[in-house]
Amino acid sequence: MFDADYYFTEKPTAENVFNRLVELVLKTLYGDTLLFYFTGHGDRRSASKNSNNNSNYFEYLLLAEDTIFTDVMMRQITEQMCWGSCLVILTDSCHSGGFLEGADEQIGCSIKKPTLPLFKGPLMRDLGIHISACQSHEITTFVSDKSRRDYGSTFTNALLKVLSESRGQVTYRELVDRINEEFASQSKWPQTCGLYCSAEQSNKLFLKE
Repeated sequence: MFDADYYFTEKPTAENVFNRLVELVLKTLYGDTLLFYFTGHGDRRSASKNSNNNSNYFEYLLLAEDTIFTDVMMRQITEQMCWGSCLVILTDSCHSGGFLEGADEQIGCSIKKPTLPLFKGPLMRDLGIHISACQSHEITTFVSDKSRRDYGSTFTNALLKVLSESRGQVTYRELVDRINEEFASQSKWPQTCGLYCSAEQSNKLFLKE
């Protein structure tokens, strides 16, 4: 999908993205890994006092035609994954910490309370793996000077650098730790990459297990 009026593609509205992800998820088999990478605008709004949202905010992606793709929508998608498969989510957007509602926070400070099940009965399996460019209360940074070698997104640049240096042989936890090291050495504004998954998933190799 492209955020432009091309005749050969759907616009990435929240409904279209949700429907296409559900189609992909329903085709997964045991052992499959799906990667969802989003770069663009993100935001959040306060959740009601009676909400079971674990960050006390609804984080969402801003998509085409001013539609929003929420953390709860992403949770609904991951709950339809085939047993033994995994959805890996990378969000390069502001306020993206906690975007996979209900996932355990391994690295970060966005989660404020445990999440109750969205549906009846326990899930009894892991949700997906979410790597966020920043925390729920933070914004992402961007180098706008095209003459600079590090032009572009601070998160995506750091991600690609770590993957290149490690030749892809890096666990999710190591990946996020090393991205945060890059942030600490280069970024002018506070930005903390987050990791949301189970403790066991955090020690698996990126996109390989």
